[in-house]
Amino acid sequence: MRTRIPSNIPDYFEDVIETLPSAATLAIVFDPRKESLDLPNKYRDLKGKEWVVFRYSGDDVRFRRVYAQKPPDPNFPHIVLVSLPSKKQSFIFESTKEEGQLIDASFISDILEKADWTIDLNLTAVLDKLVPDEMWPDNTKLYQEEIGRNLVAFTSALEELRREVSASRPLNKNHLKTLVLCCRHPEIPITEFLFEDLDPASILERYLRAVFSRKLKTEDCEILRELAQERATPIDKDLIPWFQEEPVELATFLYCFDILKRYQVVNPFIQLNGLGILDFVLDFDTSKLRNKIDEVLSHIAASQDLLANIFGSSPLSVGNRPKSTPYLQEE
Repeated sequence: MRTRIPSNIPDYFEDVIETLPSAATLAIVFDPRKESLDLPNKYRDLKGKEWVVFRYSGDDVRFRRVYAQKPPDPNFPHIVLVSLPSKKQSFIFESTKEEGQLIDASFISDILEKADWTIDLNLTAVLDKLVPDEMWPDNTKLYQEEIGRNLVAFTSALEELRREVSASRPLNKNHLKTLVLCCRHPEIPITEFLFEDLDPASILERYLRAVFSRKLKTEDCEILRELAQERATPIDKDLIPWFQEEPVELATFLYCFDILKRYQVVNPFIQLNGLGILDFVLDFDTSKLRNKIDEVLSHIAASQDLLANIFGSSPLSVGNRPKSTPYLQEE
């Protein structure tokens, strides 16, 4: 990994263009997203060298007309910025195939041959330069804009991940989702988003702790839910319903079930589900949670702060849970 990581895609471009030999006169820049790099018509790099920028996006006639007007001086520094056209077309240039659209650069092949340097701003190409020993899973492209704006946070999260996951294990789609969560929440240790090698009860506890103890947005909770459920599904199918319900509904169910159990109400599931006590606030069949409820409460009851966070998230809660609880094991 490089000593100095650029902040974003434009920062990466500036780093590369600055390192070109002083005699370089033609740089080809591939920007598949088109908006990644907002270069003026005349760009001055960090060394003070001025480059004239020509733009090509499949508009062959216009580009050739403009490019023909450049000075004949062989030492004329210029950049040809190649990007996707605004409208969807058929493309054949391989550098952006994972983006779903390919740039057809065949019309300017004569110019490509003369280039002193080619800079590919496709995200995986950038990441390959910054972290050359990694393989990037297919879902990387789903988060390309977000990662491209946060290269420092992303590579820092990757270093943290590799302290937990051996470098001999290729990155998978869940690792990528975990890295995205870390980019959004650099203050949270990556271990709170990792579910590998956990037993079923610990998977659910870690999920509940992150959801109810951290300030996560809805989309973050959804990613977390996907990670936890995918890990739990092969080893304990009874846990699946716990990841399928909205967190606030889970909190309300646990809060009310705990009250009934503490007051030794007979058949609490019948009271909550069969008699429809919570129909006005819950939109799911609580009986799906029957097989795991005692185990779940027993596992998380030792953490009073977690219980307080869960119960406090219920709209029915009137305060933190009482300290006495039938689920705590006697010492």
